[in-house]
Amino acid sequence: MAISTGRVPGEQELVEDARLDDAWALLGEFSSLVRESGSDAERRAVERITSRLASWGVPHTVYEPELLISLPRYASLVVGDRTYAAKTPSMAVSTPPEGTTAPIVYLPAGYASSVHDIFSGAVLEGDVTGRFVITEGLPMPGKVSDLEARGALGIVCISPGERVHEGICTSIWGSPDLASLGRQPTIPVVSISNADGRDLIARIGDEAVATMITRLETGWRRIPVTVAEIRGSVEPERFVLLHGHLDSWHVGIGDNATGDATLLEVASTFGRDRDVAERIVGVGGM
Repeated sequence: MAISTGRVPGEQELVEDARLDDAWALLGEFSSLVRESGSDAERRAVERITSRLASWGVPHTVYEPELLISLPRYASLVVGDRTYAAKTPSMAVSTPPEGTTAPIVYLPAGYASSVHDIFSGAVLEGDVTGRFVITEGLPMPGKVSDLEARGALGIVCISPGERVHEGICTSIWGSPDLASLGRQPTIPVVSISNADGRDLIARIGDEAVATMITRLETGWRRIPVTVAEIRGSVEPERFVLLHGHLDSWHVGIGDNATGDATLLEVASTFGRDRDVAERIVGVGGM
């Protein structure tokens, strides 16, 4: 199907009407809020958004679904006499307080060369039954699911760089139901930096044993989800949905405060120029 990149009537005017003032102010407010799902700080963030929408007269609703939320709290990896700094992804499992111990084996996989590689399964050869597996890449759902199915007791992912991001390792989209619950990960997973990964590979031998400690806070929580809706003037039964998550695990504006600020300005711009939208413009998840 051919995709047109030409301008449509009113598009340039809408772009020129966009402003930075409110979006930039929201970034400043969000920069000091650790907006964990279901937390008071997240609700304060919602209030920062809904108060603006209300003042602009933009119709909006705050929903409160009960969702399964997993918050990474702590992780470490001990091999021999060294303890490696680590992070655990959301939706992995917590180990006992003393950790889980198992033989550890390195199976090289290399790093992703495309987005398709990032989301693919574990293309690894070797026996992983009853072992921790250390390999390159992010703790992506396909990789975790494949290695768990092959009998791995845990996974250590070597990050592409020196900074380690927690991520999420479940293949379930949304909260699990009876049909998908069996895909929930049941093994611990950690990520370590690239430098630590190279050191660990050089240290482990055929008889290496590791202890993995992970702590996550996983449970059902009520989560505020804001949806702003600007009705279309030509095809009001059809819609375009723009969406981004509001929660964060750390202080700062990297993920996803900048996206939230952009969504806020979209709602503001279309709220001021309501006759421009032919279809419903839904801005959600803020």
